[in-house]
Amino acid sequence: MSADRPRFEEEGIWRPTQQEETAANSGWRGDGNARRRIVHYWHQYGLVDTTAAPSPAMMQLYLYHSVAAPQGEIEEAWEQNHAMLAEGGSRSGRAGSSWVTCAST
Repeated sequence: MSADRPRFEEEGIWRPTQQEETAANSGWRGDGNARRRIVHYWHQYGLVDTTAAPSPAMMQLYLYHSVAAPQGEIEEAWEQNHAMLAEGGSRSGRAGSSWVTCAST
């Protein structure tokens, strides 16, 4: 039996629609609201050695996040995201445009 994709990989895209029927879920507020939020991701899982037994872990991650909103809101979200990444042990790459997390083994 073959799978349509390797079971250790996951990929997806999320984009809220700007339609009246889904406004409660997407945050859309009418034709004058041209906000955009897109998230595209791909990640790969594997096993890492631990003291007791191998444990599942995210081995690779790609995340693309695109937003159109007022500049102040984007800057606030950017700062919050960077703070959470740093708190979680990630380190910043090129001028904060990329982040790297290394699993300890």
